[in-house]
Amino acid sequence: MNSKIKFIGLLYLKKYLQLFKNLKVVLFEIDDDVIPEKFRLPASSKVIIPHPIISEATPKLMPGERLPATAKIKIGVVGMIRQDKPISKLIEKLRVYVTSNEERCELIIGTPFGQKPDDLDKLEVQLYDTTKEEDYIHVLKQIDILVIHYDKDRYYYRTSGVISDAGSCGCYIIASDYPVIKHQVSCPIQIGSTFSTFDEIDSLIDQAIAHIREKGQDNHWIWREQRTAEAIAKILFPNNSEQNRNP
Repeated sequence: MNSKIKFIGLLYLKKYLQLFKNLKVVLFEIDDDVIPEKFRLPASSKVIIPHPIISEATPKLMPGERLPATAKIKIGVVGMIRQDKPISKLIEKLRVYVTSNEERCELIIGTPFGQKPDDLDKLEVQLYDTTKEEDYIHVLKQIDILVIHYDKDRYYYRTSGVISDAGSCGCYIIASDYPVIKHQVSCPIQIGSTFSTFDEIDSLIDQAIAHIREKGQDNHWIWREQRTAEAIAKILFPNNSEQNRNP
């Protein structure tokens, strides 16, 4: 809606779907009722699916398993640090929180070192290179709480791949309060929370820590069930699923 080229593309797509009734558009997480009605796609042309998870990545805690009472909670920021991820202010906010709660928390930052801003080396936090996919997954599996903030103009209507990957690995997510992301961390069950201002982050971390101590990663196992390749295939190809049930 904020890009002229993409907006024209949306209008073209809508006309195309009106002409070719057999075509479908896949939407991630939510319907397009978050945009003005006159720009929405034809209802018969839409299929809504959750953002797919990483099948091979699983939560580190099994259902019913809990962290030891003495274990520090690891709070992390992971991903490429670029313009549409205004991360510096967030990292400073987290540093202040962790410094005030050193006995129960620590801060981890994972980012590709080839694109790492020099300022990160001055922060005196644990830095991990996530250039390789296996290292990226390894860092996510270490983290208990992922905190992430996106530029509104770029991500208000977008899913986040990092959030999906982190949820696959069992991270509790604290993220920007945008419609698609909010659905991503709350459906079919809560695995995180969202914030509108940075002032909310401290209390949300407190709530996340309480959640982890009480529920571990039990919700993440439930959350994964509707986001597997098999579950999504049933949404995309319902007729095939029906045939498989009735050979």
